[in-house]
Amino acid sequence: MRRTTRAVARRWASACALALIGLLVALPAVAPVVAADPVTITARGLLGGRFTTGDWAAVAVSLANDGAPVTGTLSADSESGEVRRTVELPAGSRKEVVLYVRPAAFTRELPIQFTSDAGTVTAVAELAGLDRGGTTIALVGDGAASLRTQIADRDQGATLAPFDVPATDFPERPEPLRGLSVIVWAGDSTALTEGQRQTLERWVAGGGQLIVVGGPDWQARAAAFTPLLPVTNLEAVDDVSVAPLAALGGELPEGVTALTVATGEIATGARSLVALGATDDRPLIAMAPRGAGRVVWIAADLAAPAFSAWDEGGAIWSRLLGNDAALQFIGGRNQDEEAAAMTQALTNLPALEVPPAELLLVLIVGYILLIGPVSYVLLRRVDRRELAWVTAPLLVVVFSACSYGIGTSLKGTQLIVNQISVIRSVAGGTAANVTTWAGIFSPARATYDLSVAGDALLAGVSTGGTGTTALPTEQGDPAHLRGLAVNVFGLRAIRADTLVPREPGLSVNWRLDGRRIVGSVTNLGADRVTDVAVLTMSSGKLVGDLDPGETRDFEMAAADFTGVSPADQVYGFAGAGDDREEQRRRGTRRQVLAGLVGYGGGMPVSAFGVGADRGPYVVGWHEGSPTDVVVDDQDVQRFSQSVEVVSGRPEIDPGSVEVRAIDIGSRVVASEGQVDRPDPASVVIGAGSATFELALPLDLADLKPTEITLWVAGDPGTALMEQGVGGGMFPRGYLLEVLDPASGTWTSLGDLATNNRFAVPDPARHLDPDGVVTARVIGDADAADGGRFSIYVAASMKGSLQ
Repeated sequence: MRRTTRAVARRWASACALALIGLLVALPAVAPVVAADPVTITARGLLGGRFTTGDWAAVAVSLANDGAPVTGTLSADSESGEVRRTVELPAGSRKEVVLYVRPAAFTRELPIQFTSDAGTVTAVAELAGLDRGGTTIALVGDGAASLRTQIADRDQGATLAPFDVPATDFPERPEPLRGLSVIVWAGDSTALTEGQRQTLERWVAGGGQLIVVGGPDWQARAAAFTPLLPVTNLEAVDDVSVAPLAALGGELPEGVTALTVATGEIATGARSLVALGATDDRPLIAMAPRGAGRVVWIAADLAAPAFSAWDEGGAIWSRLLGNDAALQFIGGRNQDEEAAAMTQALTNLPALEVPPAELLLVLIVGYILLIGPVSYVLLRRVDRRELAWVTAPLLVVVFSACSYGIGTSLKGTQLIVNQISVIRSVAGGTAANVTTWAGIFSPARATYDLSVAGDALLAGVSTGGTGTTALPTEQGDPAHLRGLAVNVFGLRAIRADTLVPREPGLSVNWRLDGRRIVGSVTNLGADRVTDVAVLTMSSGKLVGDLDPGETRDFEMAAADFTGVSPADQVYGFAGAGDDREEQRRRGTRRQVLAGLVGYGGGMPVSAFGVGADRGPYVVGWHEGSPTDVVVDDQDVQRFSQSVEVVSGRPEIDPGSVEVRAIDIGSRVVASEGQVDRPDPASVVIGAGSATFELALPLDLADLKPTEITLWVAGDPGTALMEQGVGGGMFPRGYLLEVLDPASGTWTSLGDLATNNRFAVPDPARHLDPDGVVTARVIGDADAADGGRFSIYVAASMKGSLQ
């Protein structure tokens, strides 16, 4: 009986176990399915994900809502704090929202979040920093990598590889493009929005170089840029000889004998750089200045697959893009340097001044006398010296209260906003880029929220000028910055970037006359403009105040290396005779100009290549600002002024042309023997030789030279600065020669041991028809015994244009 009961129990246990297992297996099938998140998100960095360290990057975020209507916040963490934007998503909607952030240096992945009542979804945008040590080049439509091959072979110090950008991946505001030097466009431009087209137009006017490649697809490529192009009435021309391209870039790829090109008539103010042929003067390559930048049209389709192996094409791009070795020494627009100068200018307030020395002396002496001899004498007279332990603390409290009262009376009790706006306008434009720097001075420890109209991009700035401070911002119109904490009698700085409707208030008509800039400035506005000045990276000239409609002439050196900064050349040094208010005004404006062009000592900027973001400029001062920084729910005392900045490219006086070494490209085209290339900017020569091509910019290819000077140094900086140091830089045995292109013979100029500056005899004979001088450095066996030396060859020229 007991055995039967045990058997029955075992059967029941087995049945229960099987039932439990079946239930566990069935549960997932009958459990309710959790619905997927109704909002999905993807993100990509615009401009190919590139950004300039310390500046704005644009991230396009695509949102899809397959559920009920929802409102949420799009956010990302950046170097300047969390950036947020409110987004409404109706049911079934699809939206693309652009978020502008300031990524930290070396950021590769940037998480983007969308947070709503339904939860949080995340996407990651891939980014890459732009190196400012050379020419930064974006390629659009280079599917066959033909342009990349040609540009990478341009040599002459090029260290940065071009990168690809899809045609539609350009933001609708210009700030993210500030670190970009060149755009080579071979893609379809018809898909660009009006906002994107205007952004590219403003980027060009600010100093960018747009090169549009034509060919059979010229209509789609040129559609968005018609008003900017240097050629009008474009049409396709078949079976055009390739001889002009071969003359500039060397032997063409096999099978390329004739091309279909897109050419037309030269636009007003433009110039043909290369004609189709000897009997056809229509342009193969044409250029037009546009503000501080320029637009180049290439009639042939150099992006076609047939040119993918055209290594010789680098010669053309070296002539168009300028001397990259020079840009490595110039550097780019330094955000920290600019921020340091601007925040220093913001602190130039009466409320932040140190109290007068005589007042401090009176307070200190009074305190010592009061708590010491005076207190002792009084207590002695009343015979209560034991009360000193009571009177001493009381006197300290009274003195502290008096000192605080005096400080309050000097610094005031009102919140102060001190703002300086930098207005970058474009000739003939209807809008201006405005960067407003604002300092918030508080008489008490407090936290403030700020607002700026116009969908401004806001960021906190370190008062030390070494970067940004992390503060949350909300993008939109108006934009908000939250939680700005200011200490008692302290100042915190922010910056706001925006675009405002504004016509230029100044116009400039200028030209390069030798190595001087000559021209005139006109006040186009209805208000007086003060302290109008002209600036380059190394020189400055004060023009003076201009009444409405008034014009004044000026003349100045294009470069000045006396050691005096451009700002000091404009304002001089504060004199003892200046009153305090005048010293404050001049000091503030001096700091702002230093923020624009630096503190001096920089390389001159080529007038024919890229790099116009460092001048020349015409500047003038206005009262007030087009953009106000508002402290929410606070009454403030506001100090406001703005400086208008007009940049451009001076015209060339054809009768007197001086081409500096920094304007002339230098590239190594051949080498023999013991020659190494440790970097693209120079060669290391032992017992061997290196041949350099020194090419004029295509703007000046028809120069009639009266002087050609070759400069040789161990680094590009010395040669490009045209520093003659005599002998001693190299040992004996390094010889410099120059080629006579007509006869093919070499003319010896001398030994580098005796000099580094050489005048070329009979200059016109040694400059070939394409504007190229060919030089060769030869190291003999004796030179090899002394080791190997780095050598860079540059050239400067004087003459006139045909």
